[in-house]
Amino acid sequence: MELFLFKHQEYERLYNCTNLVIDSIPIENRRLTIEALINLILGVIYFLLYLPCLYSIWKQHWKNDCYTILLYIGIVDLGWNRDVFCSYPTLIYIVGTFVNCFWVAETSADLVLAFNRCIQIISPSIAKFLFKGMRTYIWLLFCTLYALYCMFFVNPVLFSGIYFAWFFYPFVGYREDYGEFVFDQLPSYHDVSVAILSPLIYLIFAIALVIKSKKSIITPNQAPTQYFSISRLEKMVFLQVFSLSLLNTTECLFYIIMQYTTQQKWMTILAEFLWQVFLFHIHGFPPIIYLTLNKTIREDCLILLKKLKNINKDPPSNVVNVMVTPFNANS
Repeated sequence: MELFLFKHQEYERLYNCTNLVIDSIPIENRRLTIEALINLILGVIYFLLYLPCLYSIWKQHWKNDCYTILLYIGIVDLGWNRDVFCSYPTLIYIVGTFVNCFWVAETSADLVLAFNRCIQIISPSIAKFLFKGMRTYIWLLFCTLYALYCMFFVNPVLFSGIYFAWFFYPFVGYREDYGEFVFDQLPSYHDVSVAILSPLIYLIFAIALVIKSKKSIITPNQAPTQYFSISRLEKMVFLQVFSLSLLNTTECLFYIIMQYTTQQKWMTILAEFLWQVFLFHIHGFPPIIYLTLNKTIREDCLILLKKLKNINKDPPSNVVNVMVTPFNANS
């Protein structure tokens, strides 16, 4: 955004579409109708599911710092938006800056959430010291400031209809020579950090959970016998965070590879679907996970649904029936 607003001459040098003929690649090779339709339908479904979940999370975030971070992530999720760059250069450039912002804010908050959950298991007293009250908002403020920096000072990702994905290079599919185009390294460092730290934190979380679940049985005349007691819910949480952190790692690595290698269409489409559909905390899947695994959110959503049904069914209670008698002038 800095180039576009304050260094427009440099922007025109790097993003000039004057000598590029868009139709040199036929439109049928730039349009993936089925993939776009699937994304649209899933996006509407996930959006509608997310709204009641956010209502429940908003209710709970006053009581628990974890829900405050989830609320931040949920709001960022709902801000995501969806030709090649030279079709609408200004629009795609501006949208790309927001994509940068939302991606960085959301993945940073993911790491904060993972750290919060891990510390909560290892040492509740340290977790209370780090996240009690307004301190949670300080963590999220750092995520927001970092995201705003990337929005204004990092070259944005730009959507390509050829590969159905986002790239930093504006002429992907048309010009293979990057020429003088300079890639910002910060997004790559960020993605590598997320790809490494996310599974690492959740691995520590899983180990801490197992250690904390270890119990001892003491029987007469026998040495204490140790065993592990992990509830079904804890097993589901572990499976959830392991699977989704693995997807998060895969997604970040895919996008790093895509930016610096010859693009394979299957890889870019897979990465895009991972990005939009499957990743935990990122785009569509969170409400399904919340409704499946979180009893509090599920019950709040059911209560909200019942209230909405009652509003439509129950007639207003303050209606007064008035009988009108015709006026007779001869009486």
